[in-house]
Amino acid sequence: MKPDFNQSRRPLSVWIALLYLPLGVQMLFWMMGFGHVDFSLPNSLMGIPDMLLRYYIGVTVLLYPAFFAYGLFYALHLNRTGAPAWKVVRASFIPFLSAAPYLLVGEMQATFA
Repeated sequence: MKPDFNQSRRPLSVWIALLYLPLGVQMLFWMMGFGHVDFSLPNSLMGIPDMLLRYYIGVTVLLYPAFFAYGLFYALHLNRTGAPAWKVVRASFIPFLSAAPYLLVGEMQATFA
């Protein structure tokens, strides 16, 4: 343990868990409700761009919980090992930054639909 580690500070793991666990469950239900995961093949060559967009949407939707969990547990790990608070907070932004491709997919789908 580091000699300058402050034992009296409130652990950020409690706040991170209270914030991210309900958000993660909520995001999981939103993704299931959207129903964008579709890996069917196109009927013609003209349907290939739409198929590639649907594949990208499906992969992004399926991988988002993995990015979310990585950000959560990495931030918890940093907090447990006594990292400075700014590093823990920076790591806790990983789930939000990983949502950017998912949000862009929604914009792309609205454009091409």
